[in-house]
Amino acid sequence: MTLDPDQEHLPEQQQDQQILSLPTLPDYEMRLLTAMAFFLGRKVNQQAAAVVAMYLRQSHDRLLTQTEYYAHRLGISKWDLLELISANPE
Repeated sequence: MTLDPDQEHLPEQQQDQQILSLPTLPDYEMRLLTAMAFFLGRKVNQQAAAVVAMYLRQSHDRLLTQTEYYAHRLGISKWDLLELISANPE
């Protein structure tokens, strides 16, 4: 599932960062996602992106705590580590 296939207006590097593909969800979760999209008047791929964003916002404190821990071990700021991971997640 591609979350935002219409990105021709974005620079190539930003397009790569903006496209997120997911494996097919299990049937029950796909039905829930489809129902959520229906009730909110969104396309399923738009709703999937919104769900991922919501989950990340809810996990913000936990993720930044982990980032801060590893950044401290490397002797850099958590924001620098976050940028490094974002630029090269491998």
